[in-house]
Amino acid sequence: MEFKVNETKIDNPFIIAALIVFSIAVVGIVIAVLLFVVLPIIGIVLSGMLALILVILTPILFWLVIPVVMLTIVGWCFAKVIK
Repeated sequence: MEFKVNETKIDNPFIIAALIVFSIAVVGIVIAVLLFVVLPIIGIVLSGMLALILVILTPILFWLVIPVVMLTIVGWCFAKVIK
């Protein structure tokens, strides 16, 4: 069996096997880095952004939107009773 790497012929089957194992290991390292480093960082960033959005929007919702809705409902109910 003959194998070429950078125009160099490799005839030794043990070296060919070592090259194949090395290439599989490199692919495994890349996949491991993606799974255990990049994806958790993306998850932390996304959950942090979601938490900040909730922290910013929740007080606005509770202090500005809900009182207006409640006053509208109360005004609508008492308008029916008063008329």
